[in-house]
Amino acid sequence: MYLKVPYISYPSALKPEICDEIIEYGKDKLISAIVVDSETKTSPDQTPRSSHVSWLTDQWIYDLILPYVKDANQQAGWNWKFDCVEPIQFTKYGLNQFYDWHPDGGSDFLSVYSNQSDSTKNGKIRKISVTINLVDGNDYEGGSLEFDLGISGGIHTCDKIKPRGSIVIFPSFIPHRVTSITKGIRYSLVMWVLGKPWQ
Repeated sequence: MYLKVPYISYPSALKPEICDEIIEYGKDKLISAIVVDSETKTSPDQTPRSSHVSWLTDQWIYDLILPYVKDANQQAGWNWKFDCVEPIQFTKYGLNQFYDWHPDGGSDFLSVYSNQSDSTKNGKIRKISVTINLVDGNDYEGGSLEFDLGISGGIHTCDKIKPRGSIVIFPSFIPHRVTSITKGIRYSLVMWVLGKPWQ
């Protein structure tokens, strides 16, 4: 699918005090994310990654984010129908932690990248992904958000995510990664918006 607009960004959309509140709340729930070495992958749906995550389902956080999703969907001209969201992933990337290339969802299959079983999605697929940087981009090194835009755009580093509280919204089928952290800590939120399979 050709996209005139591969993502929409909202620089510094969340206030620092909101970012602080989310970080303190998310840190209390952290668990180790799956770490898969490229040499020990047992199936193609395992993406090499290293991070700590927690899952948030608080309505006030959804209420903060969803207006941006609706605006981006219209502003980018995607105009995709969606009707539900998954739990929000709070992620901590420390030294040498990363998330290798992956899409969050596909064009005609349920995403295999979630920790939830397909049955919890009720036949829905991920259509729109959201990522939010909760710390200032100068507080860490590495940890770049990169998109693989294919023939039309190649590998693109999304610097617009760097300012604290910035939101980037993109189609879930675009491959992306977070490069390895070389200094500091990167905290982020990720959310997925779902709808009926593409037709």
